[in-house]
Amino acid sequence: MAKLEDLYSFVLEDTGPYDEYIITVAAHNGRGETLFLPLATHDGEDVPRLSELAQAIGKQQGKKVTLVKFTGRTDISVFNPSVNRV
Repeated sequence: MAKLEDLYSFVLEDTGPYDEYIITVAAHNGRGETLFLPLATHDGEDVPRLSELAQAIGKQQGKKVTLVKFTGRTDISVFNPSVNRV
């Protein structure tokens, strides 16, 4: 299986404790919980479609949006449910 090496993400410029952050989109999981999903993809072909949403969010917030490509991979930790029992 091929491993992810590149990640494209849309970053919103901000002021405050952080100068920029990855744009997230709220999604509801059907159990009354709200999840915040990053506006990111590993597939460069998805970028144009996601770009429209990122630009709309930037316009709504009045903030600059930058497409960033993160390259390289460092695995920090791994959770394997068949091995790691809770």
